Amino acid sequence: MSSDDRRRDILEQLLAHGTVQSADIERRHKVSRMTVHRDLDALVAEGWAARVRGGITVSGDPSFESDYRFRALQALPEKARMAEAAAALVKDGMTVGLGYGSTVATVVPHLAQCSGVTVVTGSLPIIEAVAQIPQINLVVVGGTLIRRFAGLFGPAAEDAYKTLSLDLCILSSAAATLPDVFHPDERVVAAKQGLLKAASKSILMMGQSKLNGRALHRLCGLEEIDTLVTDQPLKDESALTLCGTHLIVA
Repeated sequence: MSSDDRRRDILEQLLAHGTVQSADIERRHKVSRMTVHRDLDALVAEGWAARVRGGITVSGDPSFESDYRFRALQALPEKARMAEAAAALVKDGMTVGLGYGSTVATVVPHLAQCSGVTVVTGSLPIIEAVAQIPQINLVVVGGTLIRRFAGLFGPAAEDAYKTLSLDLCILSSAAATLPDVFHPDERVVAAKQGLLKAASKSILMMGQSKLNGRALHRLCGLEEIDTLVTDQPLKDESALTLCGTHLIVA
């Protein structure tokens, strides 16, 4: 098996289980420890995972954002509650920008209950989902595909947002230490910032597990967010009060 094939297999195991151990890979592929270390180092360098003792993980590290396929399977009950709460803020006839996260994607089925809504997005899973709902108008923002994030990014996407006027945008992100919101990838940050600037109102959907961390790039501050939707009560709401951000606990 070639190194590329072996690394693809390691990645599939990683996405299925969240963490893989070096010893398991040695046994599975019958290769040396040094070969495994090179494979894992390559996956970490490409941004697929973070190092942990004895292996790599896609769970619980805000220094990177894991593959969309893995994130889409996580915290489903919490995401469902937040999606219902966020969708309740969408009114008939609105033009709504939807961000790139798996949390935001759960809003889409609820929008079928609205009349005359237009969705603007560069997220491939959201594009696919909205395309199946005839009563929702769809505007696709182009750009360069980043497969790990299942979306279209880069200058083309950023320029497209500059030409748009949205009633509302709904975003999520990888980490926050309120009042600041962060993301580890500058390409994702640039696209989401474009979406924020294009919208009159904004909703940030973030579960409690993400509200106690930081990542490399600052996406925005709470002063740019009208409503924070989360899944558990906050211990300290002072940052929201100071910034005038409304809190919804789903």
